Amino acid sequence: MNLVARQYILLFSLILQQHSVLTDFSSLKWYLSDYLSGNPWNLITGNVYKRLGDRCERSVDCLHVNNSICVDGECRCQSDYYPSESDDVEDKKVCKLAPGYKEDCQKDSKLLCRFPFVCSSDGVCDCPPGFLSNNTHCIRNCKSGYTSVGSPELSGGGKCLPNCPRSQPVRHEDRCYPLVGHSAHCLVDQQCSSVQNSICAAGPIEEERTCQCPLDFSLIGRKCIRKSKLGGECITNDDCLIESNTICLEGLCQCALGFIPEPMHGGFNQSSTYVVEHCIAEPTCPSTKGLEKLGQAYEDCSGETYRCSEGKYCRRWHIDSIKQRQYSVCCPIPKSEEYEEICGKFGMTLLIENSLQNDSAQPIRF
Repeated sequence: MNLVARQYILLFSLILQQHSVLTDFSSLKWYLSDYLSGNPWNLITGNVYKRLGDRCERSVDCLHVNNSICVDGECRCQSDYYPSESDDVEDKKVCKLAPGYKEDCQKDSKLLCRFPFVCSSDGVCDCPPGFLSNNTHCIRNCKSGYTSVGSPELSGGGKCLPNCPRSQPVRHEDRCYPLVGHSAHCLVDQQCSSVQNSICAAGPIEEERTCQCPLDFSLIGRKCIRKSKLGGECITNDDCLIESNTICLEGLCQCALGFIPEPMHGGFNQSSTYVVEHCIAEPTCPSTKGLEKLGQAYEDCSGETYRCSEGKYCRRWHIDSIKQRQYSVCCPIPKSEEYEEICGKFGMTLLIENSLQNDSAQPIRF
């Protein structure tokens, strides 16, 4: 902020103070309160922002220092952060994240470890006494026959409970549950671990919760494997249902090249909701150049009673194996010249029905 801007701020603040309008501008009053009641030179010199150790009334006063809050009327670092010298000459100190598990620390100094770790005699952050490390977490060091439940981060600081019996080998929090099979009644997800990725899915009432595959997953063997339909989430192409004719693009199953989202067919009941779940082949009609795509504008004849307009015939272009449905489209009836052109590409001559009346007429191949 340059000197001219600071002087304008000072002038504006003095005008507001003189006319006693700050009662209607609480946010502005908060911004200028320290400087209207104190030395106005603070505004001119740019000493607007609070630093660590400055007096404050609420945590918003300390916003200039990231990860700091107002404690006992003073800007201090939040829990698990410590004050450190800043590389910026304008800020004397900043709040840095305290070291975590197995990171260097300094015992009996401000460089303490993040909770619940403590600085060991080796100068690294480790679990507190009575706890053991388990994948960067701390668990109770329980005696034989007991299991650690919870951790120092949780309420109660972790505890030791008797091991679960064989009939109820599943531990969830402080209770034991039996292991159940797929589609069996359950209470927690851990009971469904006999089938990989399965969950305890809720039913209409609590008593009807059963082990099922999550949404967009299918049971294959003893695994719930992601098989997303059109628009479902995916990571690789294998996550998309094969019959849906989709591939994984940008995290979603989308129509593969040459396929379109399934259209509303002619026999659909308009009173119900139509759900697009997969893709079908693009509508095409045969021509002398091969199959030609029709795009969005085509005449559908999928209904049993539908008749194509004059000069066209109904051609089936796709069989939907998922919904057991056939899609048909009206294509132009080929002309004899087009048949002759196709035959010529194979070195053959088209024989018209009338020419067969001549006994000497035989198929000719060049």
